[in-house]
Amino acid sequence: MPLLAQLLLYALVPSLAIFTGGVIASYKPLSPKNQSLVQHIAAGVVFAALVGEVLPDLTSSHPNPLLIVAGFAAGVILMLGMRSIIESKVKSKQEAVKNPLNLILIVGIDILIDGFLIGIGLALGEINGTLIAVALGIEILFLGMATGAEMHEGGVPRKQIFATLGALVVPPIVGVLAGGLIFSGVSHDVVVVVLAFAAAALLFLVTEELLVEAHASAETPFATAMFFAGFLILYILELIF
Repeated sequence: MPLLAQLLLYALVPSLAIFTGGVIASYKPLSPKNQSLVQHIAAGVVFAALVGEVLPDLTSSHPNPLLIVAGFAAGVILMLGMRSIIESKVKSKQEAVKNPLNLILIVGIDILIDGFLIGIGLALGEINGTLIAVALGIEILFLGMATGAEMHEGGVPRKQIFATLGALVVPPIVGVLAGGLIFSGVSHDVVVVVLAFAAAALLFLVTEELLVEAHASAETPFATAMFFAGFLILYILELIF
């Protein structure tokens, strides 16, 4: 399959995930307890993609450590920079609900980067891209559910919720296409930098976003177990495929 067609096909995963999750939650929002459960699962799945796909590929390429440092630093700086930009615009999603443009900004940046990582995975290998797309697709589905629930609870009309979700379909498509087309056929050194960048971004997503939000509600042993369940499920899939 031509690369562009492949990228467009995989771009449907995060796009459908954000829209579907938001629509479902606009009718039946998740309780805080259930939100914590699914965020733990999503964190485990993304962490499995990092440990099972990105890091082994990075290690097996016998990389120059300086390239790893450069890529990892770039990933951390970008994620912190995006957070700083978002926080300068809005203090929270609850505040952003009052302004659809702010909500599109705060969620759109997240899923743009997620799409970019999926595109990178596809550019570096179809199996990598598939598993990363599955992991981030699950994370984006639950992000969509959280976004739809917050808009519903904020009294936003359903028509406006659907319009906002429709706008959020675009960023992951842009991200997948950009990541895939930019990094297709690059040199070994660039691959090392890109993999290190992806590792940092995924690690940030797990530790500074998903788990932080998951721990905002009361922590339970079952919720914690869901992190390991999510990790194990995707890791087994990696071994099978």
